[in-house]
Amino acid sequence: SVASKPPPPQPTQLSQALPPPPAAAAAPAPSMSFNPGGRELKVEDALLYLDQVKLEFGDRPRIYNQFLEIMKDFKAQEVDTIGVINSVRKLFHGYNNLILGFNTFLPEGYKIEM
Repeated sequence: SVASKPPPPQPTQLSQALPPPPAAAAAPAPSMSFNPGGRELKVEDALLYLDQVKLEFGDRPRIYNQFLEIMKDFKAQEVDTIGVINSVRKLFHGYNNLILGFNTFLPEGYKIEM
């Protein structure tokens, strides 16, 4: 008599034997390269910071819009890092939490300190 091999495992049997894929929450957060020549900036960090600015200056949209202009110029590299730091310090004068929070956007090697 000829010994027969057991049949190869079917795909459904294989998938049951494998561990489940990691949850979507474990995936790294999307990032965008916003700061020229800098570290990766998480979209969530940028949005949180923008929300802080909006909350602080909700009654003064001119300041919020001016900040967006500063960011646009920085991204387009129309203003250098020192220039953007000075603009943000001046615009947010008296709001140290926002000034220090801006460090999130700065390239490696730059840091605003109070």
